[in-house]
Order: sequence, then structure tokens, then C-alpha cells
Amino acid sequence: MKSIRVRMMIQVVVAMTVLLIAFGYYDYTSTKDQLVKDLNQQIAAVEERLKISLPGPIWDYAPEFIIKNIQSEMSTPAVAGIKVVSNDKEILGLVARRGNELILNKDEPSSSSFTKQVDVKLFYDDDGEQQQVGQVFIFENENVIKPALQRTMAQAIIQGIVMDIIVALAIFFILSGNVMRPLSQVTAAINDIAQGEGDLTKRLDDSKGDEISQLAAGFNQFVEQLQDMVRNISERSNLLQESSQQTSQIVDNTNQGWPSNRLRSIWWRQRPLRCLNR
Repeated sequence: MKSIRVRMMIQVVVAMTVLLIAFGYYDYTSTKDQLVKDLNQQIAAVEERLKISLPGPIWDYAPEFIIKNIQSEMSTPAVAGIKVVSNDKEILGLVARRGNELILNKDEPSSSSFTKQVDVKLFYDDDGEQQQVGQVFIFENENVIKPALQRTMAQAIIQGIVMDIIVALAIFFILSGNVMRPLSQVTAAINDIAQGEGDLTKRLDDSKGDEISQLAAGFNQFVEQLQDMVRNISERSNLLQESSQQTSQIVDNTNQGWPSNRLRSIWWRQRPLRCLNR
């Protein structure tokens, strides 16, 4: 038999889990959207700074300044690499991130180390005339937000487990004190009556005014009616027993007096014959 307490605990825990999953998913997506937004803002800021800092060194053909400018922008975690090329597709500067190291003027970042490539054209202001001097490629790595998302998910899972445990324990103790104990008392009283060992003078507490008290009040009313019924049956049984005893006594008295009455009747019937013989 499944207990009401167990069924209610399961139902509430399942409902709470579904609710927490919904809130956790909302928090996860909100956190992801915010992190992606922040990452895009960081990449946009890198683009704007490179548009300002690179055209001059490219125009003057100063590779050492180009590398320094690139290295300064590599402090942004979302940047997996930066490559600067001239209009003739000559590589003027290349910095790639491999783990915690920065690799200069060698290979481009591997395809697994970045998720998106941003191309930015560079223009130099030559006495008011905009001259394109090259192009910069920014390799963006959105995977840097995964640890934060994993922490958010782990936090949501831990919160869900803790909340389920707290709610389950709360329901257990609340139902034990307010529902199961009074129901157990009613059940025990009914079982005592059913087994013929119940005390019909006992009453359950129905003073709290809740649903359990209404059940106790109905049980008390039933027991009271049952007690009156048993009392009436007992009284009638006593009256019937007394009547039976009286009837038995009358029959006994009648049976004891029957021979003398018969002899008296025979004597009276024979009296006229005795008179004639005289």
C-alpha cells in the first residue's frame, strides 16, 4: 500500500523539479545571451581600437609596432588570434593563441580554436583622403564562455537537488505531524472497534477545526450512536432475560402444583358415588 505521504512527496518533488528545470533553463539561456552579448561588445571594441592603431604603422611599414598593437589586443580572452595583411596580401603581423602562449608570425589559429572570423578593412587618412592600407582578421573564440555556462548549469542542478531535499523533508515532517498522526489515531480506533476490543467511551480530538477534526467529529458521532445502540440492545437483552426467568419460574410452579390439583378433581368427581353407597 502506498502511503499518502509518499505519494504527495513524489508529486510535489516532481512538480518542484519541473519548475526548477524551467527556471534553470531560463537562467542558462539568459546567462548565455548576456555572455555572448558581452563577448561581441569586446570584439567590437577590439575592432575599433585596431582601426585606429594599425593604419599608421601599416602606412609607415613598421612591423614591430604592428605586432605590439596586436599583442596588446590579445589580452581579450575571446580573441584566439589576429592577422594583419596589406593590400598585396602580405602578412604584416600574425599572433595566435595556443593555450596560455602567444605564437608570433607563424601559423594561423587552428579551426578548432576559434568559432568565428571577423574581417575589418583598414583605412589611412592621407590629407583628408581615405586610403585602404590593408585588412585585419580577428579570430573570435566563443568557447571561452563555456566554463561560465557550465558553472551556471552546475549551480542550477545543485540548487534543484537541495531544494528537492528540503521540500521533501518539509512535506514529510508537516504531514507526519498534521495529517498522518491524526489519521493513524482514527485508523487505530476503527480497527479496535472492528476487532471487538474497542472502548466505545473514548473520543478523538476534534477541537482544531480542520478537515482532520471534521473526520474525528464524524467518527465520534458514529461511535456515540454505536454506543447508544449497544446500550439499548443490552437493556433489552436484560429485560428479555428477566422475562424469560419469570416465565420459567411460573412454569416450574405450575408443574409442581399439577398432581395435587388432579387428585382434588378426581375426589370431587367420585363424591356423589360415595353418597349413594351410604
